[in-house]
Amino acid sequence: MKKILSILLLVMLVILPTTSALAAVKVGVAMPTQSLQRWNQDGANMKE
Repeated sequence: MKKILSILLLVMLVILPTTSALAAVKVGVAMPTQSLQRWNQDGANMKE
């Protein structure tokens, strides 16, 4: 029983860090228009 538990814990230690690294958080922002200079500057500033 201890052997199975050890193997299970080892597998979890290997799998969990790789899945959390793949799940990167992204945030989107909707700008009203691209025809005004203000919104283009705001968008560029947010990317930085």
